[in-house]
Amino acid sequence: MKNSLIFLSILLMTVSCSQKKAAEETSKRKQTVKPVRKIPEMKETTWTQIDIPNGDLSAAQLTDFIAKLKDWRFQPYETNLDAEDLAEKLSDRIVRSINAQKSYDLDRLLCLDSKLEKDQLKIYNLGHDSGGTRGFITYPIVVWKDTTGLQYSFNLSKDIKCLFEEIHRLTDNLFLFIGYESGSGAGYQSIVYVVEIKNNRLNNRYGAFAGRPYLNFLNGKYHYNGKTQILSYQLDGENFDYLDKVFYYSSVYKDYSKDSTSAKKIKEMIEKEYNEKHAFHLKFNGKTFVKVR
Repeated sequence: MKNSLIFLSILLMTVSCSQKKAAEETSKRKQTVKPVRKIPEMKETTWTQIDIPNGDLSAAQLTDFIAKLKDWRFQPYETNLDAEDLAEKLSDRIVRSINAQKSYDLDRLLCLDSKLEKDQLKIYNLGHDSGGTRGFITYPIVVWKDTTGLQYSFNLSKDIKCLFEEIHRLTDNLFLFIGYESGSGAGYQSIVYVVEIKNNRLNNRYGAFAGRPYLNFLNGKYHYNGKTQILSYQLDGENFDYLDKVFYYSSVYKDYSKDSTSAKKIKEMIEKEYNEKHAFHLKFNGKTFVKVR
């Protein structure tokens, strides 16, 4: 019995020592473990739209809205101005007010890109930063006066975003616009656009190029010679378009990209010279641009 009590005492002492040692080791581990750093939650990028008051806008209101567009820069994971929405609404409202004979000093409010003084035809623009590699996005607004001196306007940005640098008069009612716009890291857009203007109407779907109103090529320069009536294009960069594909790009030609007939006709007019030199020449015949014979 005595021996049993001695053994039990030794056993209890051993267990107690083991528990104490384990507790000390656990305490040491707790002291050496670094606290886990909390990673801040990533905010989502959000967009806010600006409402434009009903009715004609004052010059001060236009100036304020246009400044908001110019000053906007994309901020990831923050609340951003929906610049595209504002530019679309603002360009529509300006055009509507001009056509209602609202008088604005457009040369002060907007950026003047090009003009034909004799024909009282001008192209203005407003726009905003793209938030990416494209850079500035231009919204062209065409303004002209009819024979009675009334002023009218057309929002060409619904068809194409471009800064038009040149205007050439083709006939009494047909005008050729030449312009350029940054596209992406691959280069810039090179655009020629023919419109028809009669009194207070602008026809933005005049089929000057085999049924299409405009051509849009990558990284090129255009020149129009009014005496010979020849429009020339020359590649001015490393990247270029393939004629089997470019006319079918919906991002470039929108609804016209579905028109395979016009695509084949344009290709036939320019492919020999384009494939050899990345250039082409077209002649205006009084109604449309055709292959140079």
